[in-house]
Amino acid sequence: MIKKEFIGLVVLICLLNFVLQIWYAGNAGDFIANYLGYPVSVFIIPIFISQLLPCVTLLASSKPLASKQKLLLFGIPCSVSVCLVFGFYLVMQYGG
Repeated sequence: MIKKEFIGLVVLICLLNFVLQIWYAGNAGDFIANYLGYPVSVFIIPIFISQLLPCVTLLASSKPLASKQKLLLFGIPCSVSVCLVFGFYLVMQYGG
């Protein structure tokens, strides 16, 4: 895959990840925390959401990716997700 295409793909996945994380935190986080517990709702599900998009992308992509690109494709959205979880924690802990 060309470098510009790959960067665009990663940015698109990160933006979709950001939107899904905001939606999840605002609408579904409390509901899931009631049934599965707070740690699952706060840590496991957001990481799962961030890894779901790259998996779907790899399955749908017709262009092969190098192993370094695959690592970046999974690592960058996961890092964004961890930053969002940490940011949500700080907002909830210290009141924004």
